[in-house]
Amino acid sequence: MVLGIAARQTKNVRILSLGTLISVRQDPCGSPRNTRRPTFISRGRIEIGFVKSGDSEMVSGNANPVGFVNRFWEAIDVIKLALTSHDGPVSFEGKYYTHRHINLWPGPYRGRIRASGRRPATRDLG
Repeated sequence: MVLGIAARQTKNVRILSLGTLISVRQDPCGSPRNTRRPTFISRGRIEIGFVKSGDSEMVSGNANPVGFVNRFWEAIDVIKLALTSHDGPVSFEGKYYTHRHINLWPGPYRGRIRASGRRPATRDLG
C-alpha cells in the first residue's frame, strides 16, 4: 500500500522496496503479487530488493538455517520465472519450492529485481 501511494504521489522518482525477506516464506511468489499493482501505477519505476534472512527472522519464521542461502537463490529463480513468463502458466520444481501453476495476471509492467550478494553478477537480476 505504501508503494502504491508513493508511486501515485511522485512522477519522476524511482522507488526501491528494499528488505523483502523471501528465504523464510513458504511461497516466494507472494512478493511479485504484492508489487504488481504499484508497478502499474508507477509505470515501471519500482525496484524490488530482496535480502537474505538473519538470525532473528529465521527464529520468528520457524525456518531451518541449514541451506538457507540455497533456498534464497532458489526463491529468486522462482520469482524471476514468475515475472518473466508471459505465455501462460508455468511450473517450477526445485529442492525447496515446488509450484505446479505460476501465472501472474496481469503481468508486471516492467521493473528491476535486486538481490543481496557479494558477486556483482548476482546483484542486479534484471
